[in-house]
Amino acid sequence: MTSIQLRTDETLLFSGDVSNIKSMVNIKEGSGTVTNQRCLFHWGNQSFSAEKNDLLNVEEQKHGMATKIIVQHKNGESVAVQAPNMRGLKNALYALAGLHSEELALKQPELSAVKNGTAWLAALGPIWADLSFLTLAAMMGWNLQTELNFGGFIRIIVFKLVVIYFFLRLDHISLQRQGFNTQALGIRSPETFPMYLFSRAKAFGHGKAYAIIWCVLAALEIMWLL
Repeated sequence: MTSIQLRTDETLLFSGDVSNIKSMVNIKEGSGTVTNQRCLFHWGNQSFSAEKNDLLNVEEQKHGMATKIIVQHKNGESVAVQAPNMRGLKNALYALAGLHSEELALKQPELSAVKNGTAWLAALGPIWADLSFLTLAAMMGWNLQTELNFGGFIRIIVFKLVVIYFFLRLDHISLQRQGFNTQALGIRSPETFPMYLFSRAKAFGHGKAYAIIWCVLAALEIMWLL
C-alpha cells in the first residue's frame, strides 16, 4: 500500500487499494493516498500525483455497472480510478477538489457496524490451506511421499502461505468495501499475517479470538510440518 510522509499541515483522508481503469478490460491494480493537500497513486512503475492547487477537475462517471472517478491535472494528465472503498475515495478526492467538506471525507461507518464473517474465514486460514493443498494433490495425482523432499517441502510451504494470505487479503478488501479507512484505523497490512488480525481486533474493539485461533492453527501447522 502506498505510504507517504504527511506534512505538518496535512490530514489523511483516504488510503487503500486503487485501480487504474484504462478500459473495461485493461485495469491496473495498485494503491493510493489522498490528503487534504494532495493525492498520490501508484500502479507498479506508473503513478499519478497532484497537489491541491494543480487539480483541474474531479468527476464521477459511470463504468459498466459501477462508477469511476476521473482526476484531471492542470498539466493535461488525467487518470480514471476505482477502489473497493469507493465512497471513501470519492469523498476524499471531492474534498481535495473543494467539492465536499473534509468532515465528510473523514467520516467512516460506525465501528459497531463492521461485518466479521471474512475475519473468521481468515482465522481458519491454515485449515483452508491444508484442505486446498490436499484437494490440489488429489486432482494432480501427486504422491505425497515423493513430494516430501526439500523442493517439494518448499513448494508446499509457499502454496499454503499464498492460501493463508488470500483469506487475510479477502478480509482486508471486505473492510474497504464496507467503507473503512484501514490505515486511519491503525490496521496493519495483510502481509503481516497474525499482526493484521490483532490490529483489526484492536481497531474495532473486539476480543482477540479470531487472531488467537489463527495463531493456534498456525502453530499446529508448523508442528505438523516439522
